[in-house]
Amino acid sequence: VLKSCAHGTFLSLDKHSKSIVSTQRPVYWHLNHKEFKLSCTGETPAGRLHSMRQASTQTVAYAEKMKAVILQFNLARLSLEEALETAKFIPGDRLADENSTLYTRCFRTAERFRRAGHPDWVQLLGLVYFLGGIVSSLDNDSDASLVRATEYDWTIPSNSSIIGYSPSGGKPYNDSYSKNGPHRCNTKSEYEPHCGLDQVHLTWSGPEYLYNLLAQNCVNVPREGLRMLRFASLEAWHSLGGYRDLLDNEDLADEPHVADFASLVQDKDSILADDLSQDKCLSLWDNHYKFVAEKYGMGDTLRW
Repeated sequence: VLKSCAHGTFLSLDKHSKSIVSTQRPVYWHLNHKEFKLSCTGETPAGRLHSMRQASTQTVAYAEKMKAVILQFNLARLSLEEALETAKFIPGDRLADENSTLYTRCFRTAERFRRAGHPDWVQLLGLVYFLGGIVSSLDNDSDASLVRATEYDWTIPSNSSIIGYSPSGGKPYNDSYSKNGPHRCNTKSEYEPHCGLDQVHLTWSGPEYLYNLLAQNCVNVPREGLRMLRFASLEAWHSLGGYRDLLDNEDLADEPHVADFASLVQDKDSILADDLSQDKCLSLWDNHYKFVAEKYGMGDTLRW
């Protein structure tokens, strides 16, 4: 962490202007000892703590347990509009010091896709991408308690991975934060070469939950779109070139689309840097997204 002695603020890197800026929030930098170079990771202390908890919690057994309970879809019966209303009372980014809500974050994300000229079903996926964040607030003591049972909260957005599997070539893998050792590792023989990403154990996450929710509720979004939603957070694959030994032809065909979707999900571009007001979001729903949701089978009550 780099701190200004004169102003008491922290140094960060603006990814758009590529210039150094000062912020009130500490951000980590990485020192390359060989070349003596500093690079801004963008990771905050809260984000690092979340990564440590994720690495020590996300085992195959944990992911399977969450699927067995959460994917019964007994948490609630909500329309998409009602789910978005619930999001009004949840912080937009629980790892950042900002005042936006999850509600406005959903619309801000959808608007990036609309303004970039993407089809309406891609805009709809942008709208729902972060809605896994409402799960911990749904009132079902038996199922939602699984989210609140530990300090680790899987509904907080973060990069996903194939549990225990190295992006660089199929060796059992423990990252630097893992406390679980072999319990989170897969053996190389668990997956056949080029078995496809649909066959692997992904870390359990909000997008993984939303992918299954949309499939279970038989929405009319193209399969390509559902895979974009599911794998956008698997950055080690679509942006860093990892997991090549597991990919099948469908993965290779979808990879550029997933990468493009992920870039807009994560981007805080200057056009929408200022938070949308709730009144503006309501107007966007009433005049556009409501009809898109109905068009693709998300206008009625959904099982959550």
